[in-house]
Amino acid sequence: DDVFDRSLERRIGQYKNRIEKYEAAQEELVQAERELEEARNSGDESAIKKAESKVKRKEKKEQGLVKHIGFSFHDDAEFLDKVLTEHPEIEFVQLQLNYLDWNDTNIQSRLCYEVALKHNVDIFVMEPVKGGRLANVPEDVEKLFKD
Repeated sequence: DDVFDRSLERRIGQYKNRIEKYEAAQEELVQAERELEEARNSGDESAIKKAESKVKRKEKKEQGLVKHIGFSFHDDAEFLDKVLTEHPEIEFVQLQLNYLDWNDTNIQSRLCYEVALKHNVDIFVMEPVKGGRLANVPEDVEKLFKD
């Protein structure tokens, strides 16, 4: 009986969690639709396109066709900050992260990582071994790691 009760409680909790997520998704969609209406009333084409895109993403998420909204990023930290500021619905970003690119001024791994943390989005790692180049390091480099 105790096992059955715990199982039932767990399932009820899961069901309540699904209901909460569904209600939150519906509210987000209603808010996105309001923003679209405001954009249309303003006549601002850029705002209209942005709002239409947001409504479509929310609809796909509510329909269960999309679980999470995010993207793979290949630009500088300043642009990432702009994108995440303008699109707070983004839940994750995939970044090129490895120790060789961490302080690279072109790739800006560390800076992009810090921007993602600032916006509290999940981070997926891309290129952790730099296409295999970090897995097969030259002997003199390997010696440095061991020393």
